[in-house]
Amino acid sequence: MNRSVRRSFDAAFKLQVVQMLRDQGMRVAQVCRDMNLVDSAVRRWLGPYTVEPAGGAGMGKPLTVGQPRIRHPVDTYQQALRPSTLPCA
Repeated sequence: MNRSVRRSFDAAFKLQVVQMLRDQGMRVAQVCRDMNLVDSAVRRWLGPYTVEPAGGAGMGKPLTVGQPRIRHPVDTYQQALRPSTLPCA
């Protein structure tokens, strides 16, 4: 039995593919053919890129450095509301 090896791609490669689709206006099918990718994976990579710039929470792994901070604003807000441990004067 011949099993295929599951490929994995780093965030920089995924971002490059998404930018090709967004900036150059290429179609998903064309990019998939050119780069030997599966269209379902590429469409999944598009999700966070489309949702997060519009102010949504996004999904999956972050594509850029700033996205983890953007994705969890509630945590940051709750930390700011916690009473400080400094003594009051």
